[in-house]
Amino acid sequence: MSRDIEAEIIQVCQLLGYYGDLQLLVDHFLELFAKSSVYRKQVAFCLNEIMTGAVRPPTVMFPQTELSSCQRNNSADVECIVR
Repeated sequence: MSRDIEAEIIQVCQLLGYYGDLQLLVDHFLELFAKSSVYRKQVAFCLNEIMTGAVRPPTVMFPQTELSSCQRNNSADVECIVR
């Protein structure tokens, strides 16, 4: 896996852990882990990064000025980040 791709996947997973529904995400990935032995490494990697994002703010590569008006767990957060 390329370092750039890995960094982007880490960033997305951490954002999901920080802003997403943690119970839903963990249930989904644990189901994938149990169903397929082929993707266990990838699932464990994603779960690790999701949990990392859940316990601390993700290391985001967006300019700080874009995120200054965002508040955690606000539905407008995603719109603020995506813009």
